[in-house]
Amino acid sequence: MKTNLLTTVAASMLFACASTADITKTTVQENTISAKEYVETCEPTERYFVRQFNAKVFRHTNDCLDIDDLLTVVWTTEMTPQSIQGAKLMAIAYAAHLTRQQVDTSSYVMLLATDTFHHEGMNYHICFFHLRHKKETPDAS
Repeated sequence: MKTNLLTTVAASMLFACASTADITKTTVQENTISAKEYVETCEPTERYFVRQFNAKVFRHTNDCLDIDDLLTVVWTTEMTPQSIQGAKLMAIAYAAHLTRQQVDTSSYVMLLATDTFHHEGMNYHICFFHLRHKKETPDAS
């Protein structure tokens, strides 16, 4: 099942850009999100390893950092504009995956913050995303 999800996520990256439409601002302030607090207090409800990008994707549906549905992408290679774009693409692809699995609901992501923490001699970079869901009204034809 996880292999199918990862394959779906990787394959859908090119088609996922539509998942960013209609994103509204969140009430979470960027300065309230820190990697240190995240590591100390949050426990993921879903976790995936994306081998092609050497990154881990975590979903938190339990009010992690006061966010009702938090998605994080974590990697250890250098933090560059390209790696942040890659993290964004993975988050968009994950939202597109959720949208395909739901009836009359679209999922969207919004980048909240990026941060780095040092643990056991390695730097871990994290992009934090708010995962939002919007009920779609069926077209009256």
